Amino acid sequence: MRFGGLSVLLLVAFSWLGVTGSSGQESQALPQNGISVPNMNGVYIDPVPNEPFSATVESVSEQKLSDGSLNVLHTVTHVARDARGRTHNERRRLVAESFKDEPPIQSIHIYDPVTGRDTRLDPYTMMAQQVVFTTKPTPMAGTTPTASMFSTGNTLNSEDLGTRTYEDMLLKGTRVSRSQGAIDDYWYSEDLSIYVIHTHENAKWKQTVTVTRIERAEPDPSLFVVPEGYKVLDASPVAQAGAPGEPAVYPIGYGVSPPQLTHSVNPEFSDEARRAKFQGVCIVDLIVDISGVPRNMHVVKPLGKGLDEKAIEAVKQYRFKPAMYDGHPVPVEIKVEVSFKLF
Repeated sequence: MRFGGLSVLLLVAFSWLGVTGSSGQESQALPQNGISVPNMNGVYIDPVPNEPFSATVESVSEQKLSDGSLNVLHTVTHVARDARGRTHNERRRLVAESFKDEPPIQSIHIYDPVTGRDTRLDPYTMMAQQVVFTTKPTPMAGTTPTASMFSTGNTLNSEDLGTRTYEDMLLKGTRVSRSQGAIDDYWYSEDLSIYVIHTHENAKWKQTVTVTRIERAEPDPSLFVVPEGYKVLDASPVAQAGAPGEPAVYPIGYGVSPPQLTHSVNPEFSDEARRAKFQGVCIVDLIVDISGVPRNMHVVKPLGKGLDEKAIEAVKQYRFKPAMYDGHPVPVEIKVEVSFKLF
């Protein structure tokens, strides 16, 4: 029997939605309670001027289940950019294939590159949270070849896929492959300054994001303003003071991007855990400083049998690309899962 192995999850980097059904059509068409739904980040709209368009984004997620079947989910969102470079993007719920209506909207993102104002609309609370930046928003994980997808222990390789034609546009392709088997293909339109097609595939998932029904005209101006009835709030993040001797940290979100794990090591088993053939998951809380180095580590979900100390020893050797806010690195607090497995 072989001991060891590492499974690291940045608890702030990935989001998984457990969907609970309710009465009516939505409960029958949406995934049943207990099914995990991946948080697909859609498409990044570069806020460049003089290239107005509007389009529909179709996203499909295929999960390969242990019995050989597929759990297929999809969603449709609407995106736009006007001649000023203002962008409109949406996030909608992933729904089952049998759901024929437009998926429920979860949030709307508006960005104005002239003023630097970034607006997040919550249609459930009718809140418009705004932050002013001096630099444009960075792409979310996986939306461009350079936006890392929070992989651990992976070697990234980039490959030129040449060109292809799609909806009367010439697209240039880039493949990003990882040593653990995941492959991402990106197809870029220089006419629109966006990645029009993105596919991600690994042993368990195949996900596709496609920009379609593209209209090269000035969009409706109402897409780029806060709708009537919303309460506007200043959501500028403020560093939270830590304990004496500890650095102040920023909350992740509203312009503060999560750190990205760039180096990790396998945790070692303690002698006691090895003799008992004991395994499990330990959760470690830590601060990632502006250099990407872990600080102030402590266990918040212990395992015992000497594995907590081994988890801390491993996490001390992690390195991150630091969290960013308005183009500058900032310290943040995160939690990571360190998994001890028997093979």
